[in-house]
Order: sequence, then C-alpha cells, then structure tokens
Amino acid sequence: MGNKPALPKNKPPFKPQFRPTPKPQYDDPSRSWTRVIWVLLLTAVGFAGYQAWKSPLFVVRGVELVDFPNHAPLSPDFVRELAAVSIEKETLFQVDLAQIRHRLESHPWIKWVDIEKRFPTTIWVQVHFREPVAMVQYVGGAASELSYVEGDGTVFGPVELAKRADLPVLSGIQEGDRVQLEEALGLVHEWQESGLNELGRLSSVNYDLEKGYRLMVTYSGSAAASKGRALVEIGHKTDTDFDFQLKQLHRVFEYLGKNSVQAHQIFVGDGKKVVVRTGHRS
Repeated sequence: MGNKPALPKNKPPFKPQFRPTPKPQYDDPSRSWTRVIWVLLLTAVGFAGYQAWKSPLFVVRGVELVDFPNHAPLSPDFVRELAAVSIEKETLFQVDLAQIRHRLESHPWIKWVDIEKRFPTTIWVQVHFREPVAMVQYVGGAASELSYVEGDGTVFGPVELAKRADLPVLSGIQEGDRVQLEEALGLVHEWQESGLNELGRLSSVNYDLEKGYRLMVTYSGSAAASKGRALVEIGHKTDTDFDFQLKQLHRVFEYLGKNSVQAHQIFVGDGKKVVVRTGHRS
C-alpha cells in the first residue's frame, strides 16, 4: 500500500459552524397606534391654531391707553392714530407689536411705551412722555431754531410753544458741547431746588465766554400787578460757591418782592457781595 499524504502540521481540525436563523421582526401594534395618535393630535392643534388666528372672537376692537396724563403733550386720539392699529380688521394673533412700538417711539415727544395684547380683543398701551426742563438755542442758530432739553441732556424737538412755553431758554452753548449743556442744566436744577423759583422765575440762561452765566429772572412785587425783570450776573459757575450765591439771591429777591423794588441788574459774580442796580420804586 502506498504512503498516505502527511497532514499539515499545526492545522486545527475542521469544525462545522452553525448560525442561528434570525427571528422575523414584527412591529409592536401599540407603537403604531401611538404614532397615529400623535399625528392626529398635531393636526388637530394646527387646525385649531389656524382657526383661532383668523377667528372673529379675537378681532381687535380697540386700543386702551393706560394711565394717560391729563396734561400730556399729545392727545389720546393722536396717539391712537399714530399707533395705526387696524381695528376690526386683524386678530390679536396677527397684530405686530414691534411695528406699533416703532411707530409710537418715532415721535419726538414719546420716550418709550409699554404695549401688550390683552385677550380677547384689546391692545393695551402705556405711553411715557419726555419731560423737558428747558429749551436750548445753540450758538449760530436762528432765533426760531429752539429744541427741548430733558434733565439728562437729551435734546429733542422742535419747540412747539402751544405745548410747553414756560421753560427757561439756554443760549450761548455750542451744539455738541455736552459738558456745557449739562452744566447749564445743573444750574437750572439748583435754582429750582433752592426754592428761588418761587420768588423769581428763571426765563433764560446765557453763557458768555468772558462774563460767564447771565440769567434773566422775572419776579413779582407786593403791589398788585407789580412785576420786575432783572439780569443776574453770576460769573463762571465753576469758579465760585454757587450754593452761597443762591442763598444771597434768595435774600435779594425776597427784599425786592416785599418792597416792590424794580431791579435792572444784579451782580453776584465774586461770591462775596451782591450789587443791585435799581430803577424807580413802584
């Protein structure tokens, strides 16, 4: 008999491998129904939202102005016209509050507004108006070029005398000179806080590069229909004790009013003494 072929060395013996047959996959019926239910719910919500978007139940019926000032510079009718809300034409869902806010705040007299949708049919608006403390006429500007100024130095306008004409006029200030403007406003504020405004109304504040501040003051005398106007020279505010000057002026205007003395010019520039130039006694 012939020789058998030699088996390869180190070769493992053959072992058959068996793989399990995969089980068929079946969808869980409960999961399928869950998907269907979610689709139906989302469809229903979308349809309901669309119906509410155009529903006559939410059509805008009016604009409510909340806490509107009695002596506001703009009338309630004008503010509603400026807001330009489409009454009886749009629903609250369709109204764009940002556009209404922009239209209102574009007016120079309106500082900012609070605005909300009040369901089912109302736009709620609270207007905050600017509060000027003076008027300003810049150097080189025409006499008619007056603007309002708020206490923080915000300039807006133009001036409408039918709205606010009882404010002091600031002049001699360069346009864009924020420091000088704020100093003049500070002077107006201190005048009012000192109580001097009850004795003499500040009509104008002029700044002169050489002489400093010059104030025109109107005051009343004790006699009937007795009024006086005096030019008050206080110099450069930063160079003197302004509080001391105000106390001096308080005594001066008390005396002028009590005795119905017509003063034309008052000098308090050096902060040490007061010089009063008077006219005739009424």
